[in-house]
Amino acid sequence: MLAAIGILAVILISISDLSYVKAIWRRQAQPHRYTWFIFLMTALVIFGSQFALGSRDSLFVFGWFVVVNLTIFCLSLTRGRGEGGLDWPNSLALVIALTSITLWFAMSSALMALICILVADTIGITLSLIKTWRDPSSEPLMMWGLGSVAAALNVVAVGSPEWFLYLAPIHLLLCDVLMAITIIMRRKVVSVS
Repeated sequence: MLAAIGILAVILISISDLSYVKAIWRRQAQPHRYTWFIFLMTALVIFGSQFALGSRDSLFVFGWFVVVNLTIFCLSLTRGRGEGGLDWPNSLALVIALTSITLWFAMSSALMALICILVADTIGITLSLIKTWRDPSSEPLMMWGLGSVAAALNVVAVGSPEWFLYLAPIHLLLCDVLMAITIIMRRKVVSVS
């Protein structure tokens, strides 16, 4: 049953991500380059950490993230509008995120490594949240809304009494929900002004 929920989460997140790729291709979404580079790096590490910690049925989503984050990162370089240049806030965020990723390699504990990666991932989503706050039309609500539903299902798919296996899925859920709320709230403010 948990595997079926994990697979359903992958199907929903796949629909969400493919709609995002389509929006990028049509230049209706402008992904932040550093965000998606950080997401790609963290997806690789989260997948490895979750596997090392014993997760299995919730790995489907994280495996998909590796594939889609690579695709979106590449598209951000060719189809984006330049969000994520080499200014000091973006560069500082990238250095901190890469430091967290580097710490993952130095950690002998898969749990501590996962925490380092979640810090890096939080920096990545923060860059996109700032961009979306300024321009809420730069992100499609469908991607983040449907992603929130898929992330909630992924939390259920963990199905383990081990609290640490919930860290990455809950983190993903919080990031998706926060982005969806930011899009909704900022579009209301921007449309009123």
